[in-house]
Amino acid sequence: MIVKRRAVALVLVAALVALTGCVQQGALTNPGWTVVAERDGIVYAALATGSVVALDAAQGGEVVWKYPEKVAAVGCGVARTTDESGESLLNAVYGEPLVLDDVVLVGSFSGDLYAFGRESGKPEWTYQVDGAIVGGVTEADGVLYFGSSDGKVYALDAATREPVWAEPFATGNRVWGTPRVDETRVYVASMDHSVYAIERSTGKMVWSYDLGASAPGTLTLADGRLYVGSVSRYLTCLSAADGSELWRSPQYEAWVWGEALVVGDGVYFGSLDGKMHALHAVDGSKLWNDVQLNGAVRAGPALDGESLIVGTESGYVYTIDMSTGKESLLFGDREGEKLGAVLSTPVVSGNMVYVGTSIGNVVALDLTLRDPVVWVYPPTEAK
Repeated sequence: MIVKRRAVALVLVAALVALTGCVQQGALTNPGWTVVAERDGIVYAALATGSVVALDAAQGGEVVWKYPEKVAAVGCGVARTTDESGESLLNAVYGEPLVLDDVVLVGSFSGDLYAFGRESGKPEWTYQVDGAIVGGVTEADGVLYFGSSDGKVYALDAATREPVWAEPFATGNRVWGTPRVDETRVYVASMDHSVYAIERSTGKMVWSYDLGASAPGTLTLADGRLYVGSVSRYLTCLSAADGSELWRSPQYEAWVWGEALVVGDGVYFGSLDGKMHALHAVDGSKLWNDVQLNGAVRAGPALDGESLIVGTESGYVYTIDMSTGKESLLFGDREGEKLGAVLSTPVVSGNMVYVGTSIGNVVALDLTLRDPVVWVYPPTEAK
C-alpha cells in the first residue's frame, strides 16, 4: 500500500510539472501556475515566473506593486535571483491568493506562507511549514487554515501567527487542496484516500471517509454536502454532518481534479479528458450530456450569471450555458492569444474575466465585447 501511494504521488507531481508546459532547468525555480484573485478593482496574481503582482484592472492592468521589483527571466522558467532590496522570487505557487483587508496571502512550494501588504506589496511576514503548500488558504473568524505536503492541516491566528490548535491535524499523506470551513468544522481531502472533518476549536477529527483513491484537488462544501473528485475518476457526494456517502458519479475517463461548482440544484465540474459534467446535486443524475472541450480541464469552473467560465490545458477559455451545456469559445483561437495553458480557475468580476496562463500572463477579458481581450500583463502583441 505504501509503495502504491508513493507511485500515485510521483505521477501527480509529474502531472503538476507537465501541465505547466515548462520543465525545471538547472538553477531555475519550479514553475508554478499563474493564479489570480480580484478585490475592489485590483487583480492580485502569483505568476508562474515567481513574482506576485497587483494590477489596476480599470487602468489597463497597470502595475500597482510587484514583488520582487526586479526579475531575470530565463526561458519559460526564472532564475532565483535576488534584487537590490534582497527580495527573492517565490518558488512555485499553485493555490489562489487570499486577499484580506490588510494583506494578500500566498502559499509556496517552498513551504512558506507569505503575507504581502495589500497596498504596498511589501512582505509583512512569512510562516514556514515542513512541506510544500500547494493549495490556497481559507480564513474564518480571524483564523487561517491551509494544508501542506507534509500531510498536515494548519490553523493560525491571523493577527499573531500563533497556532490555534495544540498541534496541526495530521492526515496520512499530502494535502494539496484548500480547506473548506463551516461554523464548527474544517473539511479537507488528502492523498491518503480520505476526506476529513476536523473540529475548528480543537483540531480533533470528527469523522473520516475513505474514498478509495487519492484526492489531489479542493473539495466543495455547499448546503451541508461535500463534493470530492479523485484519481479514481469519480465525483463523490458526502454528508458534511457525518461523512456518509450520498451518491457517486459515473466513472469518467480521466481524473476529476478541479473543484466542483454548486449552483442551485446543479453540480458542475471538469475532468482531465477535457469534458465538463453537470449533475443534479440531490442524487447525482445528469443535468445534461458531457461537453467535450479542447484540452484537459484541470481547475474548477467560474460562475457568470447563467453561464460557466472554463479554462483548459490547451489555453482556451469557454463559456458554457448552465441550463443546456451549450459551449462557446471565448478566448484562445485568435492571433496573439496563444499564451499557454489555463490551469487555475478564472475570476469573474462584473463583465470582466481574469485568467492566468502557464507562461506567466494575466489576461483581462470583457464578456460584452466581440473581441474580448482588454489587456494582458505583461503586455504582449495581443490587443
